[in-house]
Amino acid sequence: MNKIILCGYVGKDPEIKYVNTQSGQMAVCRLSLAVNRKYKKSEERAADWFGCTAFGTTAENINKYFKKGSRILISGRVQTGTYEDNEGVTRARFDVIIEDFDFIDKKGEGGNGDNAAANVSARGDDRAPARGNDRAPQNGKQKGKARQANDKYYEMPPLDEEDLPF
Repeated sequence: MNKIILCGYVGKDPEIKYVNTQSGQMAVCRLSLAVNRKYKKSEERAADWFGCTAFGTTAENINKYFKKGSRILISGRVQTGTYEDNEGVTRARFDVIIEDFDFIDKKGEGGNGDNAAANVSARGDDRAPARGNDRAPQNGKQKGKARQANDKYYEMPPLDEEDLPF
């Protein structure tokens, strides 16, 4: 199974292009993703960088709702390939092909300021909410507190490793 899930920061504004296919034009969006490494208090912070590519409506939605510094959760697969650098040396390439994504920032933080409130799913279906925990029950009814809980993000307090009992 080839599956990767990453949570990080968009390194620079996503770049979108449209390519011709047999069924018409398709959006292709590329972005760089910085994912923080675990570290101890005595260590310096570091990040790993991933090149990511999305296609179709997923590409259009990422381009629309994310910009440099936005936090994003992506899932997809790793795809390998080779390329020739400027000096003619063949190099290996590892890309993350984005199959699904989710918003991490609250409304007004990061992104274009409206990303968390967008009623658009990662797969481009504008009838479905972007966050899985906001989905309405099948019968279409929600009551009082359950509805209020889903309308707001739950804020977890920061966790210090020294507070853990193990």
